[in-house]
Amino acid sequence: MTCAFLMALLLFTGCATIPDQEQPQEPQALPEGHPPLKVAYSHGFATTQAEAYASYMYGLMLADEGQTREALGYLQMASRIDTRVPQILDEMMRIYIGEGMRSEAEETAGRLLKIDSKWVNAHIILGQIYLDTDRPFEAVNHLEIALELDPERTNILFLLADALEKTGDIKGAIASLEELSKTEDHEAVAYYYIARLYLRTGDVEASLDPLAQAIKLNPSFLKGVEEVGGQLEDKGRTDEAIGFYKGYLQRDPDRTVVREILARALIREERYEEAKKQIDIILEKEPENYGALLITGLIEAKKGNLDKALEIFSNVRATAPGNFDLVLQIGILQRQLEMYSESVTTFRDASLLAPTRYEPHLNLSVVYDLTGQLDKAIESARTALDLDPERNSVRTYLAQLLVKNSRLAEAEKILQEGLVKTPDDTVLLYQLAITQDRSGRFDLAESVLKRIIEIDPEHFDALNYLGYSWADRDMNLDQSLVMIKKALGIKPDAAYIIDSLGWVYYRMGQYEEALKYLLEAGKKMDGDPTVLEHIGDTYEKLGKADLAVKFWSLALKADPGNASVTEKLKNKGVIETAP
Repeated sequence: MTCAFLMALLLFTGCATIPDQEQPQEPQALPEGHPPLKVAYSHGFATTQAEAYASYMYGLMLADEGQTREALGYLQMASRIDTRVPQILDEMMRIYIGEGMRSEAEETAGRLLKIDSKWVNAHIILGQIYLDTDRPFEAVNHLEIALELDPERTNILFLLADALEKTGDIKGAIASLEELSKTEDHEAVAYYYIARLYLRTGDVEASLDPLAQAIKLNPSFLKGVEEVGGQLEDKGRTDEAIGFYKGYLQRDPDRTVVREILARALIREERYEEAKKQIDIILEKEPENYGALLITGLIEAKKGNLDKALEIFSNVRATAPGNFDLVLQIGILQRQLEMYSESVTTFRDASLLAPTRYEPHLNLSVVYDLTGQLDKAIESARTALDLDPERNSVRTYLAQLLVKNSRLAEAEKILQEGLVKTPDDTVLLYQLAITQDRSGRFDLAESVLKRIIEIDPEHFDALNYLGYSWADRDMNLDQSLVMIKKALGIKPDAAYIIDSLGWVYYRMGQYEEALKYLLEAGKKMDGDPTVLEHIGDTYEKLGKADLAVKFWSLALKADPGNASVTEKLKNKGVIETAP
């Protein structure tokens, strides 16, 4: 039985009294609208304060037992009976916040501050609410008041730092966290967030010392090194990320994990020799470090030495047969070396080592697709998606396989399911547009492509696809030209976009200009049947029938089932000479 319940029961049974009050001889009825009390009592309430106190205590009891909604009924009644008791409003405010009822909590905090302008919890709660509802300046105001009233409350410092950051006052946020770093048990988290704030200002060097201090105090913050570096890499600031890793290692050279992270970043930048030097430092101290050995194999694989990489991985696997990442990498190398049956076995082994990971099944799907086993490829990709339904790259790949298998309705369903959760995912939308176009519904595909361009005006594939599709239908040619030129400006070496540009000029009747771009695309996409057909079409318009026949024949050789090219060669009366 809780203490709150005991106090309420004593009041209800007359065994406790409000000081300096006489007990009435007859019970009094509860006020109109008061929730029914579930405990019997023998004496009535002497005053409205006693009634409020009884409701308050019973509300506390219910809240303590997790019956928060029921508790609110008693607390609200208590606050109506006696409007000047801040403790009642304080408890109501806490429950409102816990239940996600922000507007009610805000209103209650306002009432509380009218009773007592120095009530710290009310200022903190308002600070939290204003932070959550994107009103950081108001949050700062209340949190600064709360901190002045109770400078020992460390949670206020953290909230204040968050609010100051959102107002753009990074220096103020850092100052707040520096105060937090002086408090016991909060140093590590304070240093960690100070490091992140320095990074927000672009001062990578200043972030290193507080981050190293955070990790020294709490090694679990080591993950922050990879997280921070990863954010820099994602923003295209890879050199800064590498400098960040190196700077950290100067302060803490024995952090093997950070050295591995650095090596992987260097590999991504194709700086293989630098990566190998980092791994050699690890292996000199730890010759059997599996992570370092794995990276050694990756370096060889990236350099094109696939056989050597496979040998390294296989040797490591002999001593670490249960290492999932290692087994997965071996399977990938076997696939790259076209050792398809071996890679299938390896990926199955990986799936047994980590039954909840999607990667083995996705890689199995790729192998099955490469070997012409499309049904198995679809089945494995579906398993991968079932294991990680939030991974839209897998969802897109499965849709591509379904389109390849002419299961267009199924592919569209898979994509639409993903778009329910992430409606602005341009990867899903782009594949949806392709699927709808393939199913003969270009009007829908056109709308989706326009939406992609609204979301991401630099989406060169959507710009190219829409521009080419219009040109192929001999419509909106001026807009097509603008779109495809923009796409080519973003991706200047993309041969398929160069082909699109040539095709727009063809549709506009500018055949010499068209031929210039189509020949350039043909060099980059040697043997592509579509480009070859386009070149043949252009030569025909220029009156060079012999060259037209030559390129159409090459197109038919590359794609023997191309009915359009076959018809053109028949019309020229030379189909018998075509390959």
